[in-house]
Amino acid sequence: MIMGRTSCTCHDIPIETFRAAVCNGAHNVKTCFRAIGCLPKCNNCIPMVRSVLAALRPAEAPAQSTATLPVASPNVSTHRGP
Repeated sequence: MIMGRTSCTCHDIPIETFRAAVCNGAHNVKTCFRAIGCLPKCNNCIPMVRSVLAALRPAEAPAQSTATLPVASPNVSTHRGP
């Protein structure tokens, strides 16, 4: 649930506009404002926009672990000859 601010007062943008931007693909604060066609001014609405993003964007896939590849030591010779 989003508490507190429910609009961007500098631009008079209601929270529903931010919700629509997220539903249409905005994935962070910058892309939300870009989708709406403006930039934040005083930044007081940023927490509200972030809470909209957290509530509406799909859960991100868990990070996949990557195996660490062995690294040859500079002191170890890889030459296998007589």
